[in-house]
Amino acid sequence: MTLIAKCFVTSMTALALLAQCVAPSERNQSKSAEAQPPRYPATRRVDVVENRHGIDVRDPYRWLEDDAADEVKRWMHEQDALTRASIAKIAVRDDLLRRMQSLAHQDRRDVPQHAGQRYFYTHRKKTEERAVLCWKDEADGRERTLVDPSGWAKDHAALGFWRASWDGKNVAYEVKPNNSDSASLHVIDVGSGRASEIDIIGGVQECRPQWTPRGDGFYYVHFPTDPSKRGERHALGEVRFHKLGTPATADAIVREPTPGQEWLQVTLGPEGRWLIATVWFAFTESEVYIKDLDSKSEWQVVTGGRRSRFMAQSYRDTLFLYSTDGAPSGEIFAVDPKRPDRAAWRRVVAENAESPLLDFDVLGGRLALLRLQHVASRLDVHEMDGRFVRTVPAPPLTTIHTPVGSPDDDDAWFESESFTEPPRIHRTSMRTGETSISYASAVGADLSRFETEQLFYHSKDGTRIPMFLVHERGWKRDGSAPLLLHGYGGFNWAQRPAFDPFLIPWLERGGAYAVANVRGGSEYGEAWHQAAMRHKKQNAFDDFIAGAEFLVRENYTRKERLGIHGLSNGGLLVAAVVTQRPDLFRAALCEVPLADMVRFRLPSKNTNAGPGELGSPDDPVDFRALFAYSPYHHVAAATAYPSMLITVAETDERAAPMHARKLAAAMQAATTGGPVLLRVEWNAGHHGTDTVSLDAERFADEYAFLWAQLTAHR
Repeated sequence: MTLIAKCFVTSMTALALLAQCVAPSERNQSKSAEAQPPRYPATRRVDVVENRHGIDVRDPYRWLEDDAADEVKRWMHEQDALTRASIAKIAVRDDLLRRMQSLAHQDRRDVPQHAGQRYFYTHRKKTEERAVLCWKDEADGRERTLVDPSGWAKDHAALGFWRASWDGKNVAYEVKPNNSDSASLHVIDVGSGRASEIDIIGGVQECRPQWTPRGDGFYYVHFPTDPSKRGERHALGEVRFHKLGTPATADAIVREPTPGQEWLQVTLGPEGRWLIATVWFAFTESEVYIKDLDSKSEWQVVTGGRRSRFMAQSYRDTLFLYSTDGAPSGEIFAVDPKRPDRAAWRRVVAENAESPLLDFDVLGGRLALLRLQHVASRLDVHEMDGRFVRTVPAPPLTTIHTPVGSPDDDDAWFESESFTEPPRIHRTSMRTGETSISYASAVGADLSRFETEQLFYHSKDGTRIPMFLVHERGWKRDGSAPLLLHGYGGFNWAQRPAFDPFLIPWLERGGAYAVANVRGGSEYGEAWHQAAMRHKKQNAFDDFIAGAEFLVRENYTRKERLGIHGLSNGGLLVAAVVTQRPDLFRAALCEVPLADMVRFRLPSKNTNAGPGELGSPDDPVDFRALFAYSPYHHVAAATAYPSMLITVAETDERAAPMHARKLAAAMQAATTGGPVLLRVEWNAGHHGTDTVSLDAERFADEYAFLWAQLTAHR
């Protein structure tokens, strides 16, 4: 059954009328049709006013918060049906879909994990919709399928995180219902290919099981499965141990939740002695605890109650600790776990303010350090005592992902990509530095047609902001190109160059694509992140607005040719700047956003956006900062807003669907500008689906909408 067939349709006449909101031709869009508001589904308003910290907050669409209400479900189906019908009328949509299907259906592999005498990796073949978990034996190199999620399609389940035991005999893997974050953990015997009927564990998310050296069990983080605790489940995460062959109900609790935690991670090295718990209180603040499993001692705090960004790895009875405490660009210390007091730490890699440290690992008896240099990646290798060995060569404006391997194996693997280079898997010797490409993803396009520039501009307060710009070689900077500007700006997440096959048709048609590296990410270390956190969140919006103004001022595009895009926290970014500067953009693609910043931390609505990053509406000072930019509350009546396509995922557990629903309702009622459409991805979580065809459909709809809007005026 197609997605449209699932939708609740009340009126074919309404479908025909809504089709007027998007031009039937990319070259000939009816201005009279644009001026007429679409016939949106009826959306009732309610007189809800709540006084928060002395401020009256109006919430006319609060009823749209109820995911289970039949009225809300009908409303979503009506909105989605109208959106899909209108976009289907756009002339370029079918061409875009065919091209995207072709580009996306290509062979794709991920970086392998070496365990015992076996290699494990996911592989999606050109003819397949989903990636399968595969393995190879060192002896014969023949690829074998271990976990194939194709048969789970009827249940809308997806394969999540997985990890092999050190000896390669077993693999623990996630099954995610409805492509959601919440998952169950399963165990499969590699040799027989049989999944255990006993070792099934619920209540996990992004689970990376930490196997014992003997492979008889693993440590993991468990979250409550009670729906009433969904909004606080991350705060209640606890470390448990699962012994193979026993039911999950028998799993021992190894560490209780820490008061105030927002996330919890657990790590165990191949020696199996030092169990490490990293407790996150925000995306900038964590504490590291260790437990000696040999002596069965109590947990010890390594970081002494200090609150900075800490991460740790153990290797041969030494703890290697990443820290931003007093060093916002990151440094590494060697710590004796038997004497972890701060005075005994030994600095092995000092901070480099010009090249912030993103991540590190112990591989092949050396330290592999992943750095950024003006948002491009750099992979450095150091001895365990900190002495610099080499930088792994990489092309300019390229992203290198954190290398993987094991602490004692010489071989390590890492993936690289750029805007114009599909992912490649590299194999490198930690001892000699010899590096080769072991796998290169294919793509059916001439990527030599395109190039990437890095530009810099100044924000409202004078801060210098980097920006990537991707376009055809030899393009004319005359303002005629449709240009899509992307941004994120939060949670310490850098917007690095990344290859996207769905962007290629946009570029092939003459469109351009820009990424503004606004503050809030990790592009220039922790200071860059904190510059747009909590009460400083407006800096990210100002940076993005300044980037749009720069592109127009320098004649890269014109306002009527400028579209903007953001997803998740980037969806919040887009919604905020649309309400603040509706005159600056022609169209906006706002994906799975946060929008109601007064109620984004409802106990019944899960979100990864803890108070450490954005603040808490329950705090009077935080509330005023949140309410000052909350997009839903700043939608103004009778305003010519840009055309908007807002997307929502039915089972999203990070940005609750209520945000997109309430924003769409408010915008539809208020705008005198272009159409405001809501597209629903059914049986999908925050990151969409796990099938190539459904991804292609979504991107074809999005780019068709943008193309029609940005080429309406020649």
